[in-house]
Amino acid sequence: MADSNTECLTPSEHAEVEALVDQTGAGRLHAAGHILSPLTAEEIFPVVTENEQLVRWMPSLEGGTYDDRPERAPIAPGMTRRLSFGGQADVERIVAVELPRLFAYQIIGGFPIDDHLAVLVVTTLETGGTRVSWYQYFRSPRLTGVLQRRQVRRFVDNGMTALAVLLEGERIEHC
Repeated sequence: MADSNTECLTPSEHAEVEALVDQTGAGRLHAAGHILSPLTAEEIFPVVTENEQLVRWMPSLEGGTYDDRPERAPIAPGMTRRLSFGGQADVERIVAVELPRLFAYQIIGGFPIDDHLAVLVVTTLETGGTRVSWYQYFRSPRLTGVLQRRQVRRFVDNGMTALAVLLEGERIEHC
Protein backbone atom coordinates (compact mmCIF):
# COMPACT_ATOMS: atom_id res chain seq x y z
CA MET A 1 0.00 0.00 0.00
CA ALA A 2 1.14 3.54 -0.67
CA ASP A 3 2.49 5.79 2.03
CA SER A 4 -0.05 7.11 4.48
CA ASN A 5 1.15 10.70 4.63
CA THR A 6 0.39 13.73 2.54
CA GLU A 7 3.74 14.11 0.76
CA CYS A 8 1.99 13.98 -2.63
CA LEU A 9 0.08 17.19 -2.04
CA THR A 10 1.28 20.58 -3.25
CA PRO A 11 1.59 23.21 -0.49
CA SER A 12 -1.76 24.76 -1.44
CA GLU A 13 -3.48 21.33 -1.60
CA HIS A 14 -1.97 20.44 1.78
CA ALA A 15 -3.34 23.65 3.32
CA GLU A 16 -6.75 22.97 1.78
CA VAL A 17 -6.90 19.39 3.08
CA GLU A 18 -5.73 20.46 6.55
CA ALA A 19 -8.48 23.12 6.59
CA LEU A 20 -11.05 20.41 5.76
CA VAL A 21 -9.67 18.20 8.56
CA ASP A 22 -9.98 21.09 11.01
CA GLN A 23 -13.43 22.10 9.73
CA THR A 24 -14.85 18.60 10.09
CA GLY A 25 -13.03 17.56 13.27
CA ALA A 26 -11.67 14.50 11.47
CA GLY A 27 -9.39 12.00 13.15
CA ARG A 28 -5.85 11.07 12.14
CA LEU A 29 -4.79 10.04 8.67
CA HIS A 30 -4.84 6.23 8.59
CA ALA A 31 -4.88 5.28 4.92
CA ALA A 32 -3.81 6.73 1.59
CA GLY A 33 -3.30 5.59 -1.97
CA HIS A 34 -1.86 7.25 -5.07
CA ILE A 35 -2.10 6.70 -8.83
CA LEU A 36 -0.44 8.23 -11.88
CA SER A 37 -2.64 8.34 -14.98
CA PRO A 38 -2.23 9.67 -18.52
CA LEU A 39 -5.86 10.87 -18.46
CA THR A 40 -6.77 14.48 -17.72
CA ALA A 41 -8.28 15.70 -14.47
CA GLU A 42 -11.49 16.44 -16.37
CA GLU A 43 -11.67 12.80 -17.53
CA ILE A 44 -10.83 11.42 -14.08
CA PHE A 45 -13.10 13.52 -11.86
CA PRO A 46 -16.41 11.87 -12.87
CA VAL A 47 -14.86 8.43 -12.37
CA VAL A 48 -14.09 9.22 -8.70
CA THR A 49 -17.31 11.11 -7.91
CA GLU A 50 -20.27 9.77 -9.90
CA ASN A 51 -22.11 6.74 -8.47
CA GLU A 52 -22.39 5.04 -11.88
CA GLN A 53 -18.58 5.14 -12.18
CA LEU A 54 -17.78 4.24 -8.57
CA VAL A 55 -19.20 0.72 -9.00
CA ARG A 56 -16.51 0.09 -11.62
CA TRP A 57 -13.66 0.38 -9.11
CA MET A 58 -14.79 0.69 -5.48
CA PRO A 59 -14.58 -2.72 -3.75
CA SER A 60 -17.96 -4.45 -3.20
CA LEU A 61 -19.98 -1.37 -4.17
CA GLU A 62 -23.32 -2.34 -5.68
CA GLY A 63 -24.72 1.13 -6.32
CA GLY A 64 -25.49 4.50 -4.89
CA THR A 65 -27.89 7.42 -4.84
CA TYR A 66 -27.97 11.03 -3.78
CA ASP A 67 -30.91 11.89 -1.54
CA ASP A 68 -31.05 15.53 -2.50
CA ARG A 69 -29.56 15.85 -5.98
CA PRO A 70 -31.84 16.97 -8.80
CA GLU A 71 -31.29 15.03 -12.03
CA ARG A 72 -28.19 16.24 -13.91
CA ALA A 73 -27.37 18.78 -11.19
CA PRO A 74 -23.72 18.99 -10.14
CA ILE A 75 -22.64 17.38 -6.89
CA ALA A 76 -22.42 20.03 -4.18
CA PRO A 77 -21.31 20.28 -0.55
CA GLY A 78 -24.07 19.38 1.89
CA MET A 79 -25.59 16.67 -0.33
CA THR A 80 -26.16 13.20 1.12
CA ARG A 81 -24.99 10.10 -0.75
CA ARG A 82 -26.01 6.52 0.06
CA LEU A 83 -23.79 3.68 -1.11
CA SER A 84 -24.77 0.00 -0.95
CA PHE A 85 -22.04 -2.53 -0.13
CA GLY A 86 -23.44 -6.07 -0.11
CA GLY A 87 -26.24 -5.53 2.35
CA GLN A 88 -24.67 -2.59 4.18
CA ALA A 89 -25.62 0.97 3.29
CA ASP A 90 -23.19 3.76 4.06
CA VAL A 91 -24.48 7.30 4.38
CA GLU A 92 -22.07 10.05 3.38
CA ARG A 93 -22.23 13.83 3.51
CA ILE A 94 -20.40 15.67 0.74
CA VAL A 95 -18.06 18.20 2.38
CA ALA A 96 -16.25 19.82 -0.55
CA VAL A 97 -16.33 19.71 -4.35
CA GLU A 98 -13.92 21.67 -6.52
CA LEU A 99 -14.06 20.41 -10.09
CA PRO A 100 -11.92 18.84 -11.38
CA ARG A 101 -9.46 18.58 -8.52
CA LEU A 102 -10.94 17.95 -5.09
CA PHE A 103 -13.78 15.86 -3.63
CA ALA A 104 -14.29 15.31 0.11
CA TYR A 105 -16.93 13.39 2.03
CA GLN A 106 -17.67 12.05 5.51
CA ILE A 107 -19.23 8.72 6.43
CA ILE A 108 -22.05 9.71 8.78
CA GLY A 109 -23.93 6.39 8.97
CA GLY A 110 -23.61 2.72 8.13
CA PHE A 111 -19.95 1.75 8.49
CA PRO A 112 -19.02 2.15 12.18
CA ILE A 113 -16.33 4.82 12.00
CA ASP A 114 -15.83 7.99 14.02
CA ASP A 115 -14.76 11.45 12.87
CA HIS A 116 -14.30 10.28 9.28
CA LEU A 117 -13.13 12.38 6.35
CA ALA A 118 -12.13 11.08 2.92
CA VAL A 119 -10.45 13.40 0.43
CA LEU A 120 -9.78 12.64 -3.22
CA VAL A 121 -7.27 15.03 -4.80
CA VAL A 122 -6.72 15.07 -8.58
CA THR A 123 -3.53 16.92 -9.54
CA THR A 124 -2.42 17.81 -13.07
CA LEU A 125 1.34 17.33 -13.21
CA GLU A 126 3.76 19.67 -14.96
CA THR A 127 5.51 16.62 -16.38
CA GLY A 128 2.27 15.45 -18.00
CA GLY A 129 -0.43 13.19 -16.73
CA THR A 130 -2.41 13.33 -13.54
CA ARG A 131 -1.96 12.07 -10.00
CA VAL A 132 -4.96 10.85 -7.99
CA SER A 133 -4.61 10.63 -4.20
CA TRP A 134 -7.22 9.23 -1.81
CA TYR A 135 -6.84 10.01 1.90
CA GLN A 136 -8.89 8.49 4.75
CA TYR A 137 -8.93 10.25 8.14
CA PHE A 138 -10.82 8.81 11.15
CA ARG A 139 -10.71 7.83 14.79
CA SER A 140 -10.81 4.18 15.83
CA PRO A 141 -12.16 2.67 19.05
CA ARG A 142 -9.39 1.19 21.22
CA LEU A 143 -10.61 -2.39 21.20
CA THR A 144 -11.50 -2.72 17.51
CA GLY A 145 -9.26 0.03 16.12
CA VAL A 146 -6.47 -2.16 14.75
CA LEU A 147 -8.91 -4.28 12.77
CA GLN A 148 -10.81 -1.23 11.54
CA ARG A 149 -7.63 0.50 10.35
CA ARG A 150 -6.58 -2.69 8.51
CA GLN A 151 -10.02 -2.97 6.92
CA VAL A 152 -9.97 0.65 5.68
CA ARG A 153 -6.38 0.32 4.42
CA ARG A 154 -7.30 -2.86 2.52
CA PHE A 155 -10.38 -1.10 1.09
CA VAL A 156 -8.27 1.86 -0.12
CA ASP A 157 -5.56 -0.43 -1.46
CA ASN A 158 -8.00 -2.61 -3.42
CA GLY A 159 -9.92 0.42 -4.66
CA MET A 160 -6.83 2.25 -5.87
CA THR A 161 -5.52 -0.86 -7.60
CA ALA A 162 -8.82 -1.23 -9.52
CA LEU A 163 -8.96 2.52 -10.19
CA ALA A 164 -5.42 2.49 -11.63
CA VAL A 165 -6.48 -0.12 -14.19
CA LEU A 166 -9.62 1.84 -15.07
CA LEU A 167 -7.62 5.08 -15.47
CA GLU A 168 -4.95 3.36 -17.58
CA GLY A 169 -2.46 4.29 -14.89
CA GLU A 170 -0.26 2.78 -12.24
CA ARG A 171 -0.11 2.71 -8.47
CA ILE A 172 2.76 4.63 -6.93
CA GLU A 173 4.25 4.22 -3.47
CA HIS A 174 5.97 7.62 -3.27
CA CYS A 175 5.49 10.89 -5.04
